[in-house]
Amino acid sequence: MNLLYFLRLVRWPNLLIILFLHLLIAFQLPFVAFSDTLFWCMTGGTILIAGAGNIINDLLDYELDIVNKPARVIIHRFVSHQVAWNYYFGLNILALAAAVAIQNNFLIIVFLLAILLLGAYAFWLKKSLLLGNLVVSLLCAWILVNFWWLYYPALSVLWQSTLLFFASFAFGATWARELLKDLEDAKGDELYHAKTVPIVWGKNNTLLLTQIILFCVLVVLLVLALFLYTCTLYWAIAYTLLILIPSLLYLMLRIHKLSRLSVVAPTDYHVCSSYLKWYFLLGICCLFFI
Repeated sequence: MNLLYFLRLVRWPNLLIILFLHLLIAFQLPFVAFSDTLFWCMTGGTILIAGAGNIINDLLDYELDIVNKPARVIIHRFVSHQVAWNYYFGLNILALAAAVAIQNNFLIIVFLLAILLLGAYAFWLKKSLLLGNLVVSLLCAWILVNFWWLYYPALSVLWQSTLLFFASFAFGATWARELLKDLEDAKGDELYHAKTVPIVWGKNNTLLLTQIILFCVLVVLLVLALFLYTCTLYWAIAYTLLILIPSLLYLMLRIHKLSRLSVVAPTDYHVCSSYLKWYFLLGICCLFFI
């Protein structure tokens, strides 16, 4: 199989964001060495499982993707069904083997749960009301919770709070993005009788829920700025107030404009969901100043 198609199948930009997040936190925490086996097992396992989750998602959504995004379909066109399944199982087995090799029961349990949840998402939850969105959002936030849990005894109060703040940020930003992706895919989802939020509640109610979630993210950022002020981290405060909050307000305004239109093209939702992905990366960069 061509390496390029494999990288597209596992969504390599998303995996790079996961790697960047892990490396950034490890760089900022003095007690996490880049020679730390636990760190690399957690990082590598998370990337492998996320890649496998993307593969099974494409495998089971082939018919939907033909309707929603035909130009981006890889399964059956460039990668055979059997080869994709082999890669799915292979990546998950490698992640579990790494956790077993270092004999870390917490990682073994977390990796197993992540694999099962991503499988359940692809098979059932993606087409359900809210549950699929919440599972993906929880798993995204859990990347930061892993650090909080595994390194808790060595974490300062500053970093204990910071990781929880950014876990909340990741949860909200991912949930909003998942709703926008559902809006983008509503045509195909409706044909296959999915029960996603846009189909059950309609476009305007979905956009309203997205706005409410983003408002909650805004509140998290304001509380974070106040917390950073008490810690005298002025560069981090400036980054939050001058970059993160204005960027979020711009997106909220753009979504509000979409809610006033009677007809919205799927590409408009795609632009907003892509913006949110890169906004998530922008938010992570705040850790540089902590």
